[in-house]
Amino acid sequence: MNILMLSCKKATKLIEKRLVAKLSAIEKIQLKMHTTVRSQWSSVAIVYYL
Repeated sequence: MNILMLSCKKATKLIEKRLVAKLSAIEKIQLKMHTTVRSQWSSVAIVYYL
């Protein structure tokens, strides 16, 4: 997978890690990109099914 794009599984692990330790700069960017892209897809899916 692309170095900046995460799987949902990896994103979940980073979210859990964030609760107990600081994320690196790359991890923060990866997680932000993942949540942004996923939120866009969720919006598209909701509109599509309405």
